[in-house]
Amino acid sequence: MRGIATTPMPSLQFLQKNPTFRTWVGMTAKGRLAIENFHGPVFESVFRNSNQTIEDINIRLVNPSIASVDLLWSMTGALDRAGNPRSLRKGLINFFMTTENDRWFIKMMYYIEFQAASSEK
Repeated sequence: MRGIATTPMPSLQFLQKNPTFRTWVGMTAKGRLAIENFHGPVFESVFRNSNQTIEDINIRLVNPSIASVDLLWSMTGALDRAGNPRSLRKGLINFFMTTENDRWFIKMMYYIEFQAASSEK
């Protein structure tokens, strides 16, 4: 999945119609345009040359119109805030999707980065 930097929020079209994004420090953006604008500077700097790969996908239907999706990911080429290269990053994206008019939309999404390896500490 290339293009994490060149296309901020590539899955934005799959978010519910009026989404809210909140960071772990409490910063909030409401609506698709605000979320895209919020992420723009990060995608243009920290993730500019990154490459995110989906390593594994697990989809579980809760019922015919609700799905739980887990994506294990890895990333290379990312920079830290000072512009220094970061080592390999790994994490999990989890989201719940629902169907509306025969299309699937993300209702809730969690983007988790696993702790850095002890060699980075």
